[in-house]
Parts: sequence; C-alpha cells; structure tokens
Amino acid sequence: MLALAAPLLGACDGDGPVTEVRLCPSSLDYNTVFTGGGDGELVKLQLDTNKMTWQVNYIESPIPATTGTVVPTRAGQTARGTLT
Repeated sequence: MLALAAPLLGACDGDGPVTEVRLCPSSLDYNTVFTGGGDGELVKLQLDTNKMTWQVNYIESPIPATTGTVVPTRAGQTARGTLT
C-alpha cells in the first residue's frame, strides 16, 4: 500500500510550485464563456443578457444526436435559444 502512495506523497514535499487549474472562471460577467461538462460531455456555454440569448456548443459528447440511434453524437453541434 505504501508503494502505491509513494508517488503521491513525493508530490507533496514542497520541491516544486503548485499550479492551480481552474474549471470555472474566477469572476463572472455577461461576456463570460463557461467550458465544462458532465456525463461524458464537454460543452461551451455562452449567455448574452443584452440580447437575451444562450448558446451551447457540444465539443465532445457520447450522447446520440437523435433518439434511438448511437451515431452520430451531439459532438460538433450547436444549440441556441432565447432567455425569458
């Protein structure tokens, strides 16, 4: 067990700088683009509160584009709509 933990413990000895990788923006405004995902999808979400629109770009997705199929998936597709 200790042999498996050794690489992890070695990374905590303070020899190198710690690099923080943010998944979400540190601040938000109406021009912020969020890239993230879940359930195997990676998406880019854009909200425009001036135009009252939203857009989702599916960067990667295992989810089928059409119900009852396997391929093609939603990867590469864009969905748009309006905010109410």
